[in-house]
Amino acid sequence: MIVPAAWYGGVLKEDHWLTLLRARAIENTIYLAGVNQCSAPFCGRSSVFDPFGVPLAGAGEKETMVSAHIEKERLKDVRARLPALRHIRRELLSG
Repeated sequence: MIVPAAWYGGVLKEDHWLTLLRARAIENTIYLAGVNQCSAPFCGRSSVFDPFGVPLAGAGEKETMVSAHIEKERLKDVRARLPALRHIRRELLSG
């Protein structure tokens, strides 16, 4: 999943950005790339996390290219150990 953003910088804002990205990767057991704008007033810090929340790549506050290797086996392994997606009650989501 790719999450484009315009996340503002400031006290603890960079930490919030990275924490929320990691949480989305874990709770959805997905690879997640958070792509943020850089230069003031934004904080940059584009990052990639694996489905277990492990950071794979990250940028600083300046414009840069970020890439990470995605492994299907890692995705299968994490989903076997964290079966959260199997517990979704779709009937509650369909309105």
